[in-house]
Amino acid sequence: MNNEAVLEAIEFSTDVYTQDRGRVIKEDDYGYGFGFDLKVQLVESNDFLTITFRGTTGFENALTDLSYSNLFVNDSLKQVFKELHISNEDDATAHQGFTRALRMLYPDLKYEIQKNPLPLRLYGHSLGGALASLCAYVLALDKSVVNRIDTVITF
Repeated sequence: MNNEAVLEAIEFSTDVYTQDRGRVIKEDDYGYGFGFDLKVQLVESNDFLTITFRGTTGFENALTDLSYSNLFVNDSLKQVFKELHISNEDDATAHQGFTRALRMLYPDLKYEIQKNPLPLRLYGHSLGGALASLCAYVLALDKSVVNRIDTVITF
């Protein structure tokens, strides 16, 4: 990883809070027992498709952050993967709130990724960092998406 990628990650992670660049996916569904106020930006730049997840910004995001009980793959997380048509045999666990948030965003993200052949850079800060990391994991498992992840930077 080079300094240019780190500086770009900081720039994009700051911009996702204040402006809309490129394709924006917003999710403000209030299902699953608590609210979501999520935002992801997809921008073509420097021969990459850059996907930036916004971090915690308000009460709804704090509820997502606080829904921390792990979901075990053989139980609820496995159901999430099944809904997303992803095969996973790992015994991994994931934070419940982050998993539910990604579940809301993933169908639109997958659609956008499949439309664009560029290598992927995933960035995020705070809640956005957790979603970028979890998204990279899910993308690596999703056989219907060619794994083109170049860089993941979270902070």
